[in-house]
Amino acid sequence: MNIAFHWEPNVPLNCREAAEIEIRSDFKTKIDLETCHQGKVSITIHYAGAFGSWIEGDIVCSCGKLCCVFRGMNDFQNITYLCIVDKHS
Repeated sequence: MNIAFHWEPNVPLNCREAAEIEIRSDFKTKIDLETCHQGKVSITIHYAGAFGSWIEGDIVCSCGKLCCVFRGMNDFQNITYLCIVDKHS
């Protein structure tokens, strides 16, 4: 899947590569994502919580429609995804 990552400024540069690797791996094993259109999906990631203790983000279809939201600890190892796209709307 063609993915464009977008980082909020509060995500340290040294964490970004590990996060991209983990999320790309999740696309192959954990995420059952069906976008409403073909093309690149955009993933926006930011830190949340006290001291950036977890990450949150969203996955958006090439048309701009929200497909999925996710949240997990800032080690990027146990991210939970909630896919919400409705291909028929």
